[in-house]
Amino acid sequence: MRCQCGKVIILGAGSHNRWYESNCSRYCSIYYQDPSKYPDVRISNSKHHSGIFRRPDISANCDLCEQSFSLRDAEKEGNKHFCSRECFQKLLKTKHGHRDWTILKLIQYCGPISAEQIAKRYCTNNRRMTAHSASNVLRVYRARNIVMGAKTEIRSPSEIRMFYQINSNLPLAKVVVEKLKVK
Repeated sequence: MRCQCGKVIILGAGSHNRWYESNCSRYCSIYYQDPSKYPDVRISNSKHHSGIFRRPDISANCDLCEQSFSLRDAEKEGNKHFCSRECFQKLLKTKHGHRDWTILKLIQYCGPISAEQIAKRYCTNNRRMTAHSASNVLRVYRARNIVMGAKTEIRSPSEIRMFYQINSNLPLAKVVVEKLKVK
């Protein structure tokens, strides 16, 4: 599958794209919502670059401190969620911070989604997840009212599947690091 920009979409471990199924990056996801908002810019003011253009940087907010930063049209630079390494390190230093943030991001971008689907989509280079462990993590965030059950699917009396969606506009890394609750 290809993104609208022409790049191949690679999801999962070993790729910088973990969330966007129809785009190759966060940059393209924002850009292709309304490309007319982002006119091309010159590469530089040099006389040698007078007719050479590129797509512009796009402003995004940090998922922890909410500070604005720029996304660039590049594989690594186009998938940032944090303004600095320090913000990302705060998330990593929080107990189970990266795991919880990843699960919440999956729900935000792919929701409503079941714990079974989260377990399939959750991938890091060294960790696997089961539907049971995903639902145990989500139990905490349902109690904090960050996540809510969108709908329930009953396959049989012994098999009930809950679909989850985000119930808050708060930045998800901030929710995980500061253990925020929605009232």
